Amino acid sequence: MKIYLQIFLVLIFPVALLVFGIVPLNSRGYVLSFAVLGATIFAITEKTSLKSLGIRFDNFKMSLLPYTLFTTLGVIGLFLAANFLGQKPVDQWWTYSHLQWAFLPISFVQELAYRAYFQTKLQRRVKPFLAILVIAFLYSGMHILWKDPLILAMAFVGGLSWGYLWYKYPNLILLVLSHSILNFLAIYLNFFPWLITEFFSLK
Repeated sequence: MKIYLQIFLVLIFPVALLVFGIVPLNSRGYVLSFAVLGATIFAITEKTSLKSLGIRFDNFKMSLLPYTLFTTLGVIGLFLAANFLGQKPVDQWWTYSHLQWAFLPISFVQELAYRAYFQTKLQRRVKPFLAILVIAFLYSGMHILWKDPLILAMAFVGGLSWGYLWYKYPNLILLVLSHSILNFLAIYLNFFPWLITEFFSLK
């Protein structure tokens, strides 16, 4: 029961406060911070090993190919989708903090909280497929705060894919690299132009 309470307190309750207007929507950036802080505190108090969190090298070689294949397919898919939709890359992308550096820590904290900690814990309680599905749903649910169906759909597909990769090949280093590359590219190809101008502009 402990893991279910943790999931409710860290991944569901803060999002619900924002969705129902109890907490101002402009505080949504703190939701992810809260999730990461909660997962970190739980991991420390439970003495979770770095290996359990996927910070390891013993499975790096065997995990490299599947992560590379998935990321490559994701890159190709994003370019094809951008071409089909007539998307043009972000002009002067280097002036936006997200495309300079922020995509790296954002990807890291998301994967640390959702996959490395919560999915791993949930997999021990329920069938792996159900754990992957639940965490992907909660992960995409966090993105509902941006009120964009496309970002919601992409987050759910990404959540399922990274969740499966994590289950089969639990390596946080490769997981974060995959997430970072696809995160950067999705923003760079201007799928969410409002996102970087609202949150990450350095101009």
